[in-house]
Amino acid sequence: MNFEKDLEEIVATMFKHSGGRNPQQLSPYRQFARLFDHADQQVPEKSYTVHLSNEVQKRAQRYPVQGLLQEVITCLEQGRTIRPYLSNDVARINSNDRLLRHWRIKHLHLQTVSTADKEGFVERSNLLLFFRVEGNSAYLIDILPHPKRRSKIEWSNTELVNIVDRNWPHLHQLMPSSTPDKKELNDAMYACLRSHNINAMVSTERGSVFPGGGTMSTGESFRAHTEWMFLRQYIERIQDYVAHEYPKIFGYVAAYASAIRLDEIHNTGCTIFDGASQRHVFIKDAEVNSWFEIPFPSMKLKHGLFITHHSA
Repeated sequence: MNFEKDLEEIVATMFKHSGGRNPQQLSPYRQFARLFDHADQQVPEKSYTVHLSNEVQKRAQRYPVQGLLQEVITCLEQGRTIRPYLSNDVARINSNDRLLRHWRIKHLHLQTVSTADKEGFVERSNLLLFFRVEGNSAYLIDILPHPKRRSKIEWSNTELVNIVDRNWPHLHQLMPSSTPDKKELNDAMYACLRSHNINAMVSTERGSVFPGGGTMSTGESFRAHTEWMFLRQYIERIQDYVAHEYPKIFGYVAAYASAIRLDEIHNTGCTIFDGASQRHVFIKDAEVNSWFEIPFPSMKLKHGLFITHHSA
C-alpha cells in the first residue's frame, strides 16, 4: 500500500490526457503544478456577483462596447460559460499566464459569441476585458487594446493593479507601515522581474500591496505549490487511517499491504480499492478528521482515467 505512489500515477495520467509533453522530464509536483495552473486559467460555470470598476464603465461608453460587455456580464451572472471569450491559451496546459500567476488578473476578448470558431473561441478582438475572479465574485477591471503578443511590458501594466486597489482594496494585502514608493518600479521593470520568476510588491496610491499571486523560482504559482503540499499531507493521513482501520473498513483481516490502492479523490473524501476483496470503498473526510478541497474545479482525479468538464 503506497498512496503517495498512487497519487503520482493519478497525476501523471491526468497530465498525459491533458496534453502535457515529456512527463518523464517533470517531477510529480511539477506535473501537478502545470495541471493546477492550467485549471486556474479557466472560469468555472456558476453564478457570479459582478462588480464593475469606474474605469470599465467609462471605457464601455468610450469605445463603445456596452452590448458586448453586457453579453459577458449576463453569462457570468447566469452561470453560463465564458470560455469562448477567453484566450485560446486556456486550451494548452503548457501556457504560462504570468499576468494571472503574479497579479491574479485574467483577460477575455470582447467579441460576440456568434463569431466562435470550430474550437469554440470567439473571433479574436482588438479590445480585451481584464478581470479577476475570487470565490463567487467577478471583478471587471478595465477594457484596453490588445497588447502586442510578444510585448512583456504591455502585459505588465501596473495600472490594472492600481484600479483593483482603488475599487476593491480588500483584494490586496497592504504591507504594514507602507507608504507610496517614490522610487516605484515601472512596467518594464516588472516585466523583467516576471521573466525571471521574481516576485515584487506593487506601489499604489495607498502604498505597496501584494496582489495575491506570485510564483516559485521555477515558474509555478505559489498556490500550486501550497496545494501540492496540502494534498500530500491529506493522502498521508488517509493511508494511516486505512492501515489502522482496515478490519473496520472491509470487515475482515487479511494481508492487505500490496492489495490496496488509492483510486479516486473527491471534495468530500476518497475511494480506495482492495484487491483482495475486489471492493471499492468510499472514505469520508469526516471519518479521518481531515479535509482537502480538490483544486481543479473542472477536473476529477481518478486512477487510470481522466475526465474533464468545463463546469464547476
